[in-house]
Amino acid sequence: MFLILTVTHAIAVPKVGLILEPDIPIPPGFKPFSTKVAIKPPEQEPFEAEAEFNLTRFNPGGSVIQIRLKDTPETSVPAGSQVLMPESSRKLLEIGAAP
Repeated sequence: MFLILTVTHAIAVPKVGLILEPDIPIPPGFKPFSTKVAIKPPEQEPFEAEAEFNLTRFNPGGSVIQIRLKDTPETSVPAGSQVLMPESSRKLLEIGAAP
């Protein structure tokens, strides 16, 4: 498992899911995907969730990757929670890829 991000804020949006912040910069050739991730909240038990990685244009600086968790309550992912992805999925995100 490798660390994708440390959550600064989670926002529950009806019919969309739990949106995690911060957003992630877009690596070259990115395509939206879904995969299981591990969530490690501070002072709570870790758990797995299905995450959607989608492009969004809500950011004033342009498009970014937004992570959404389906069927996960906002209280389950407090600030400071770590989101980890299996090594086998790393190529889907390629964090740190050169432009």
